[in-house]
Amino acid sequence: MEWLILLALGACVGLLAGLFGIGGGLILVPALSILLPLLALADEQSALASAIAIALSTIVITGLSAAITQIKQQKVDWFYVKRLAPSLAIGAVIGAFLTSSLPTTLLGLAFGIFEILIAAYMFYGKPPQQTKPQPSVIHGHIFGSLSGALSALLGIGGGTLNTPWMVWHSLPLATAIATSSVLGVIIATAGTLTHLTSELNQWTVVVMLVSSSLITAPLGAMLVHRLPTKQLKQGFSLLLMLLGFMMIVKFGF
Repeated sequence: MEWLILLALGACVGLLAGLFGIGGGLILVPALSILLPLLALADEQSALASAIAIALSTIVITGLSAAITQIKQQKVDWFYVKRLAPSLAIGAVIGAFLTSSLPTTLLGLAFGIFEILIAAYMFYGKPPQQTKPQPSVIHGHIFGSLSGALSALLGIGGGTLNTPWMVWHSLPLATAIATSSVLGVIIATAGTLTHLTSELNQWTVVVMLVSSSLITAPLGAMLVHRLPTKQLKQGFSLLLMLLGFMMIVKFGF
């Protein structure tokens, strides 16, 4: 029964990833932090850290598929990949180490607050204006380190941070999204390799989630052109906000 639940969760995450171009961590982490103890796959104390490690591993596989597609279509800006990749990887290693060392309550509250902020931005925010020149080496490394650390710490691919930042630096939105897909794989890979020594990951769970999400992600990508985008985006942002509040209630009270 637990594997059917995980397959269903993976299918939902894949569909949402295809619709909104997300890595899935914003859905997987809160869902798994609740499901893993219920399915007797982790105890309450380690469930959140394990959920984050599992989410990063799924992003490596599902994100790689998206990144390869973007590379083949020549939509990736390699200047930003070269500028950000080293610091993103270093930051991701630091963030992954912090995942297993920070108190569970603090980590859960941080994730909940971050998710609510992202939901509010999706609901009310406007695309950033292209106003800045290309970032300097120092600026790129500072941002990359912070983005990589926060992304790996929370189990996300970093697109919610990297894409707006690149658009702000005068990169077209479509190119920023494509480039962010490559950067997300770098973050997730560095974080996953770090978690290999912490025994937080559960590869059977990863396989279940990925096997169904890879099937439904293309369906989501096709539906995005047929469904009302604005209403979908607002509905998804409300879902993220609900999940964020659930995390705050679960770990803050």
